[in-house]
Amino acid sequence: MLRGIMVRMRMGSMHVDLIRSRDRHDHVTLRRRQKVRASGLILFIPQPEDLILTKLKAGRERDLEDCIGIFEAQKDQMDLKYLWRWAARLRLLDEYHYVVGAK
Repeated sequence: MLRGIMVRMRMGSMHVDLIRSRDRHDHVTLRRRQKVRASGLILFIPQPEDLILTKLKAGRERDLEDCIGIFEAQKDQMDLKYLWRWAARLRLLDEYHYVVGAK
C-alpha cells in the first residue's frame, strides 16, 4: 500500500521510515511533530495520535498491532478527541474502534 510513497532506512540499530505527504492529515502531522535527540542526532517524530493514524492508513496487520501498543502505552497523555476526529475524516473508524477497544 505504501510502495512509491515510503522509503525505509536503517541507521545503526534504528529503523526510520520516510513517508511522502499524500493527504491533509500528513500535512498536519508535519506541523505537530516533536523534536527529539537520539544517538547524537536531532530527529522529528510524530505525536502518538498521528503515528497511530498513519499506521491505520497503512492498514497492515503489524501496523494494527503497533497501534494497540502505542495506544495502551500512551492513552492517558493522548488527545483522544483529535484521534477520533481524524479517524472519522479518514474513514478509519472501524480500525480506530478495533485499536481503542482491543485488550
